[in-house]
Amino acid sequence: MQEPALLLEPISTAVSEVLDIGIKSQPFSPESTKNASRIRDAKLYHSVCPYCAVGCSQNVYIKDGKVLDIEGNPESPINRVTLCPKGAATFQYTVNPSRLTQILYRAPYSDHREVKSLEWAMEEIAQRVKKTRDETRFSR
Repeated sequence: MQEPALLLEPISTAVSEVLDIGIKSQPFSPESTKNASRIRDAKLYHSVCPYCAVGCSQNVYIKDGKVLDIEGNPESPINRVTLCPKGAATFQYTVNPSRLTQILYRAPYSDHREVKSLEWAMEEIAQRVKKTRDETRFSR
């Protein structure tokens, strides 16, 4: 009959070998070590989610004039990285190929519509809001 100490030695050696496998192996495949983050070298802009009035902060990564990613800002005391479903979908709204880039504008008293750029429409709206504000501001 073998002594208990002699039986435990092969078992402890086998356990050590199994545990060493996890230590010696790399968690990354050779392919993944060659890859780089797609937001590497991108410029970071801080923004605010455009939906509700909470004001969640977003990090917007832009490279070569294109939005690469939008995520919650980890430094924000309001949302602390998290975004609601609408805020999380902001990236898709900006890069979606179905996104409207033109509008149909009907001038006052006109009988037809004209195709105008989205930039033109935004500028026109801003000018009209400012004009209305200036004309109707209360005098103090």
